[in-house]
Amino acid sequence: MDSSQLTTAQEADISKYQQKWYRLALSTERIDHLKSAQTIKTLYQHRNQPEPNIIFCDSPHAAWSSDLFKQQGTWLSLAEIVTSLENQVKKQLEPELFSMLSRRKFRDSDIFPIMDYSESILRKLDSEFGQNSFRWRRWAGDDRLFMIHNHPALWAIEAIYLDFCFSVLGCSYDQSTWNIFQEVIRHCGWVYPYKKACIVCDHPSNISLVKSSKSIGDKAELIIQYADGYCLNTLNR
Repeated sequence: MDSSQLTTAQEADISKYQQKWYRLALSTERIDHLKSAQTIKTLYQHRNQPEPNIIFCDSPHAAWSSDLFKQQGTWLSLAEIVTSLENQVKKQLEPELFSMLSRRKFRDSDIFPIMDYSESILRKLDSEFGQNSFRWRRWAGDDRLFMIHNHPALWAIEAIYLDFCFSVLGCSYDQSTWNIFQEVIRHCGWVYPYKKACIVCDHPSNISLVKSSKSIGDKAELIIQYADGYCLNTLNR
């Protein structure tokens, strides 16, 4: 793509993709185990890995409490799923435009609840289970939050701009990789992939945006509840 600037119409289109992926990122629908299992099997096949034993958990807390998680088996990083799609876009956009879109991803206010949602749970779990060193950061070997945790809600931040670049800007892409990327976001909650097994968490049963006396400025706080009773809010990190 030759242009380094977006047209007015293209700028307006970004909000459509924000809303599309925002809804998926903060979904409270129970996952369909059959669709989720098929998605994970396809994901492992794409990574040239054998079909894993899939373990479903009602919440990230239940996942961290599981024997598989405690054993700290060989971790399967999913970083290349994201980076391969990013690299395809990067090669086709002017550097100024790619840089602008990359910066904008984490500035747009619509993604703040997604980041709060993910970081709050990670920090609480890390503290509760006595790690205090962000064990999840070391496992994946990549300090970019959306990759290191393999959390589909964080992938959705990337999906906003990938979808925009593919659908609006006309960037070419690998269809199979893009399909898998979307299916993981749609059909899985938090994912903990190992070489021979994979933990898949359900979506929260409720996510509420509330304004309280402790809120800073106009920022609302998130209350996140899971079906097994696990609950936290972004005020108590």
